[in-house]
Amino acid sequence: MSKANDVQAGAVASQTVGRGNANHAKLWRRIGFVMLAMLEYRLGGYITLPGIDLVAVAQYFKSVDSHHLTIFAVGIGPYISASILVQVFIWVARMTPKLVEVEGRRRINTYIRRLTVILTLLQGYGIAKSLIAVESDWGSPLIHVSEPLFIISTMLTLTAGTMFLMWLADEITKRGFGDGVMLILAVDILVGMPLNVVRSLEYMRQGIFSPITLLVIGAVVFAAIALMVFVENARLNIPVRFPGKKSADGAAQEEQLPLRLNHPSTIYPPNLASSLLLLPITIFNFTYSGDALSWWAELASSLSIGHPLHMILYAVLIALLTFGFLPNMGTAQAKAGNLARRGGEIPGVPAGAATAAYIRQKLIWASAPVPFYMAAICLAPQVLAVSSPIQVAINGLAVFIVVFALNDVIRGLR
Repeated sequence: MSKANDVQAGAVASQTVGRGNANHAKLWRRIGFVMLAMLEYRLGGYITLPGIDLVAVAQYFKSVDSHHLTIFAVGIGPYISASILVQVFIWVARMTPKLVEVEGRRRINTYIRRLTVILTLLQGYGIAKSLIAVESDWGSPLIHVSEPLFIISTMLTLTAGTMFLMWLADEITKRGFGDGVMLILAVDILVGMPLNVVRSLEYMRQGIFSPITLLVIGAVVFAAIALMVFVENARLNIPVRFPGKKSADGAAQEEQLPLRLNHPSTIYPPNLASSLLLLPITIFNFTYSGDALSWWAELASSLSIGHPLHMILYAVLIALLTFGFLPNMGTAQAKAGNLARRGGEIPGVPAGAATAAYIRQKLIWASAPVPFYMAAICLAPQVLAVSSPIQVAINGLAVFIVVFALNDVIRGLR
């Protein structure tokens, strides 16, 4: 009898070890895929647009950043812009319940991809025309090919680059860690961080600002990162039960339904707020003339980054847009649907629409501080820059993206 038990225990141990080895192999495959994807992304940042004379460009601009003239020059930006526009349309049209279904999500992803292509083509046309305009102003050739061919090739190349990044982000989301778009954005930001650190140390060496100032800035950044980590890991747990599953004492099995208080799509409101505030400045720059209205010029100037009116409107827009976006992310409907498919229920709450409404209401109350948190995170660097004797090269949204992406990676590694 003892020998049989030993054999059974050995078999169980072997199965456990086998599952552990399989999980480790799967984890390393995911790590390898993400590293390969990031390598491809960074290598693409050194493939220049066809038809450009880099030597002439370097002479004109004095220094040239190859990242701005490569096949990934526009990055994942058009995809984010398209997602913002579609999310705003969903918000205005109140279409969220229809879009959380599988078919609805597929349809909306198709719309986002098509809009991404259109936006990238337009942006590529603008970049090509800008380089041609620089060439005509300077009087020296910056491109090797004819203007029509350069415009078409630039539009198609940048569109292909953005679509590749969009596909790469989707693959990272499926086969890697966390949100692929956030991870790509985070890599872009992290690549530029060492230069900012070196520049800050050089400012301190030259006496432009004191070590105390650098310590204060570092303490503010550290406190902001700690707050972000706390918020991004915060969960609202709702007790649920499964009548069809019985525990050892015969009672219905009980679990906790965790709800994430923040959402990756909260990067949309700061981007949309910046675009809305930039719109009057853009209109003024295009329509400016010697007899421009003084009040319009003053308005455009007061909406520039660093001015009090800009900071107030920026914070208000982020808070309002975040509050509008959060309840419309489809979380409540998706969670209610998954709970129903698993045969679960919330005690005292009827199944179906009532469950979704209950979860939505809980999310609204629990995530009420998130809009103010996002506004504070995005506004703090501007306030710090105004009060500092130097230009502080810190972007609150960039820090948020890095923390969010790294938090997802750490959670995936666990």
